[in-house]
Amino acid sequence: MLHHSTSFNTLKTYNLHGDLKLEIDIKDNPYNFSPESLFQMAVRINKKRQFLFVSRLLGKHLAVDPAISLGTGTILASMLMEDEGLDGHPLVNEIIQMINSEIPNRQLSLDSLAYKTELPNKTVFIGFAETATGLGHAVFHHFENAHYIHTTREEILHMEPSFYFEEEHSHATSHSVYAPEQTLKEAETIVLIDDEITTGLTLSNLIVALNVSFPGKRYKILSILDWRTEAHQQDFIHLMNTHNISAEVITIMGGQFKLLNEATIEEKEIPFDYAIVCSGSTA
Repeated sequence: MLHHSTSFNTLKTYNLHGDLKLEIDIKDNPYNFSPESLFQMAVRINKKRQFLFVSRLLGKHLAVDPAISLGTGTILASMLMEDEGLDGHPLVNEIIQMINSEIPNRQLSLDSLAYKTELPNKTVFIGFAETATGLGHAVFHHFENAHYIHTTREEILHMEPSFYFEEEHSHATSHSVYAPEQTLKEAETIVLIDDEITTGLTLSNLIVALNVSFPGKRYKILSILDWRTEAHQQDFIHLMNTHNISAEVITIMGGQFKLLNEATIEEKEIPFDYAIVCSGSTA
């Protein structure tokens, strides 16, 4: 049986760029992960948000051993198992140690992937495009008699999506889901998987859209990181209560962040000769 470690507050400050600093207050960390094992910080040229949490688990921006990425899905799957009244994954403690040590163990990964269980309710898993589609499948892999689909920002010709929703804070705002409607109608529980929750708006939009087309479902939201403020959390609870929707967020690490100071980050033009060298072109 998994024994959760005691969670405690951790306050960290990151020097991002010049006077631009980010302060993170970690309030929910049941497995006592070091932040450095989960993400790195990066700056970007964007007026809405000048920084990014760059995942060290997903393999999207940084190279990651598959054992680490798959293990992340195993941890979230184990948290869902326990939340649904089942035993957690038998190797989750070893997976946690592997990720915290940042030393991949391929054999441990293979052994952990062999474990599957069945949830008490008919369940559909939905991974968020583009970042969490692989993570979503890594979670889904551990459950029998369930279904997995993911959102997409692509338009599939000659097909109508089951539903779509908006993601206001993203540069690419529209998500669509192409899935047999019967699968969603028959589901009792819908599990949503994302790598990071910032405000909860995307979750709210998806859940409300689903509830319009497929009412009466219960929702479990799995995420590696949850940075919603207390106000965002209360807004989410209020919206769910208003629509009479049961929704619960389960996360590996949660807390709040605030930006200290501001900085002007300008995109520097790459010299022509340097661009040729970097591209590997020859004269």
